[in-house]
Amino acid sequence: MQYKDYYKILGVDKTADAKAIKKAYRELARRYHPDANPGDKKAEQQFKEVSEAYEVLSDPEKRKKYDEIGREWQDFDWSRFRQGGGGRWREAGPGGMSFHFGTPGYGGFSDFFKMFFGDMDPFTDTDLFWEHRGRTGGGADTEAVLELTLEEAYAGTTKEFLVNGRHLKVKIPAGVRDGYKVRVPRQGGSGGQGFPAGDLYLSIKILSHPVFQLTGKDLECEVPVTVTEAVLGGQVDIPTFKGSVSLKIPPRTQSGKVFRLRGMGMPNPGGGSPGSLLVKVKIVIPEAVTQKEQDLYRKLAGLNHENPRAHLAARIKKLERMV
Repeated sequence: MQYKDYYKILGVDKTADAKAIKKAYRELARRYHPDANPGDKKAEQQFKEVSEAYEVLSDPEKRKKYDEIGREWQDFDWSRFRQGGGGRWREAGPGGMSFHFGTPGYGGFSDFFKMFFGDMDPFTDTDLFWEHRGRTGGGADTEAVLELTLEEAYAGTTKEFLVNGRHLKVKIPAGVRDGYKVRVPRQGGSGGQGFPAGDLYLSIKILSHPVFQLTGKDLECEVPVTVTEAVLGGQVDIPTFKGSVSLKIPPRTQSGKVFRLRGMGMPNPGGGSPGSLLVKVKIVIPEAVTQKEQDLYRKLAGLNHENPRAHLAARIKKLERMV
């Protein structure tokens, strides 16, 4: 089994902070995402590796363990660790209980990852961290953090798991967001002595997504636009959870321009209108330019009657006179 250098996969230093790790992941995930590379098996594999690296390095507990064991993992004293619920390895010692549940299917993490952290599905498996709250005259309510992918939160999903030997199937409505709580009656702590059991509350936490960011009930994304498209206008395809839609880019569109696609954001679990999809234009300069193209750009520069720097300088002088 080959050692996986997660820092190298994300292209960050071992001293990188959480912000740098997230930034590197988002850039690589956009580049290799299957939606952006249909049918490209190599890109799909790179996307899986990037996702696996981020799963480890974005989690302080996993990152600490990965750094501690390091390249000498084959000779590491594994007796210092015990296998916890759901096949995940957890450091021995006191701490809160953790329960594991999920649905079979996608898979994707490597054998190297499974050696460290157990056999988990990066897209559907979830940890539940339980807290108990006392209740007068009855059982204790139980709270748990339930992690969902953005796709699951958008479409709604059903989660199945075992707790205290009971099989539960919980339906999560479409449109839930961070902090939403789903109540499961009488599935919390046992009441005892004839008292009813407490309730189970699932507090939703939405995982980061490589393409979309969630703000309230609005989804946000960036769309790359060429210089030609920005100047002359054109049509670009925008990814959504309902399939691609075509967006008309007007001529002379500036970088940073935001277009609002109403009704394309998150559904409202309580009814009412859904959110919007906010599409931010990002003008992309080609990395490779031929000599002929350079000559054309020089001619264009000579024909361009607008000078942005001159206009900016004039506006600054006008403001200075007003002060």
